[in-house]
Amino acid sequence: MIYINANFAELSSPSTLMSCDHQTIRVALVTGGAQGIGRAIAIRLAADGLDVAIDDLPSKLELLQDVVEEIEKLGRKALPLTFDVTREEEVNQMVEKTVSELGRLDMVGVSNNL
Repeated sequence: MIYINANFAELSSPSTLMSCDHQTIRVALVTGGAQGIGRAIAIRLAADGLDVAIDDLPSKLELLQDVVEEIEKLGRKALPLTFDVTREEEVNQMVEKTVSELGRLDMVGVSNNL
């Protein structure tokens, strides 16, 4: 299976989603992750072994929490975020928070209607 999203910074097969060192968990950041395609991407990445930071609008916090619960049921870490991706400063904060909470950032998936 190949993951294809026009806005993904990386095109990967499941075998490349985990690093060669099986002790290192890769981390993804998915924007627009509370519902729809973004939610599906976040859950699939977690099913494939990645920890996932999920960003969406503050009004979608309850939906974000649902996605977090689904990811955690898969045995992965999940971080809900509510940064405004239209503001550069907040995007920087979103990345910094992801790295500080999950330890690194390996890929970004964008599923927003901007």
